[in-house]
Amino acid sequence: MRVVTAEEIHSLDIYAIEKLNIPGSVLMENAGRAVAEVIVKNIVSVIGGRVAVFCGSGNNGGDGFVAARYLMRAGALPFVVMCGNESSLKADARLHFELLKQLHIPVITPDDPNLMSYCNDSSLVIDALLGTGSKGAPRSHYAEIIRIIENLDRPIVSIDIPSGVDPDTGQTPGVAVIADHTVCLVYPKRGMFLFPGAEHCGTIYMSDLGLPWDQFPLPSSMRLISVLPDRQLGPAWLSDRDKVDISLPSLIPLLAGRASDSNKGDYGHVGIVAGSRGMVGAAALASRAALRAGAGLVTALVPACIQPALAAKLDEAMTLPLPYSEGAVSEEAFERIFTFSKHSTLLCIGPGLSASIGTVALVQRLIKELECPLILDADGLNILAMRPEIALQREDDPRMPLILTPHPGEAARLLGTSVEWVESNRIEAVTALARKYRATALLKGSFTLIADNQDNILVNNTGNPGMATGGSGDVLLGILGGLMAQAFAPGRGIPDPAAWREAVIPAFDVTGMGVCLHGLAGDMASEKMGETCMIAGDIINFLPRALKKLRIGYEYLAE
Repeated sequence: MRVVTAEEIHSLDIYAIEKLNIPGSVLMENAGRAVAEVIVKNIVSVIGGRVAVFCGSGNNGGDGFVAARYLMRAGALPFVVMCGNESSLKADARLHFELLKQLHIPVITPDDPNLMSYCNDSSLVIDALLGTGSKGAPRSHYAEIIRIIENLDRPIVSIDIPSGVDPDTGQTPGVAVIADHTVCLVYPKRGMFLFPGAEHCGTIYMSDLGLPWDQFPLPSSMRLISVLPDRQLGPAWLSDRDKVDISLPSLIPLLAGRASDSNKGDYGHVGIVAGSRGMVGAAALASRAALRAGAGLVTALVPACIQPALAAKLDEAMTLPLPYSEGAVSEEAFERIFTFSKHSTLLCIGPGLSASIGTVALVQRLIKELECPLILDADGLNILAMRPEIALQREDDPRMPLILTPHPGEAARLLGTSVEWVESNRIEAVTALARKYRATALLKGSFTLIADNQDNILVNNTGNPGMATGGSGDVLLGILGGLMAQAFAPGRGIPDPAAWREAVIPAFDVTGMGVCLHGLAGDMASEKMGETCMIAGDIINFLPRALKKLRIGYEYLAE
């Protein structure tokens, strides 16, 4: 599912009207009907209840006019608060406004003395004020209307995007509607995944208006990677198609099930370079998560001083002790790790390593010299930030990708900027990371973003605040390692290296799947035990159920 800018959605409207000869009034009719249907089916019973529909003078207001008509047909008692200038209505909106009046649906203005009496009797408010065509702070007239809406203390449904939220940046330069529900038309907008706008949308419902928009030309490079959850699982995305919607068909072989004659070597060997004195848990969590994600073999490469403690925590994973100094792995470990890498599928580097002088020298050599896929996290990222140029000294080969997994603080160090800039420019930040380091990069947070160095972007819609707990990032690293091991394992029945090069599943796609799986497992854990009590190990425990849900969805897509 593509995620679009306001300009892109406008170009789709023009294409449908001018190239496909679909009248704009028909698009508006479909939009308003979709809003009414979502309300009736999913939000509230409207029979006999008043519904306040606040409409502007643009196309968003026209959608509101249509929604009012269909709500009346469903048994509601709608009334329209005409907040814009009636004389400025464009042809399509004017057509539906006239139909509205012919049906004797009450139309009042914001200065009508009966406004508050009408509104206080209403059970639902519809925000059809500004839509995606509005930029900047709402003008004073609309700002006052938004304040009135917010003070009504009624459920609010916004059409397409809450009024006052910038559809491209998610910024709210003035007042903005805080909706309980948003009925998003055609495609989700970028601002719905960027804060503070994301907090204004409430539960989001999608409608494609009955048209195959994915077949229309659109240069958008951003896509939504989302499992549409069961109703009881956290903030839900409900679409016209109640199924997994990830749009990454390259991953279907990864979820197609295992051959009856397969062995552990067919599913890759993950090496996890992690840990230091006092930081044993990070290596344990990452190792367990990699196994649960499906890796055939996992080895934790750790300082010898913590190896006994780690081995006691892990039954299924192996451990490899490394030379150390003052509790942290030293540069003398390079040869042992280099030799190990020749017989493994990929290495995950970083959790709990520390930034001692010997560790820094070791990790920088590993990044520069290892000829295998690398996933960097935590201290691995901080050490890379000290010498960014070493990432570009790696061969540009899809068989040995570099994957970066920073949170905003680590991203700021990698980019040489501030956390504030990263959080205010998340899309720009993740694309800058991917370009600067010639890598697949993700930027953690609510709606984690994933980018490759070709400016393709995925936005993840799984996960919840309960995952803001120590070790959650280590679990994500392990999941990514486990999935990447299966995608890059040379034992996938492709003996010819040239054919293998073409058959490798893109690291970008695998990373998107890993982030989605991590969040989905977290959502399932949250549903079971609540957000406050969740710990990182709970995410691992729910990985089997989450992976099963993904597999069922992909089986549906593959048919």
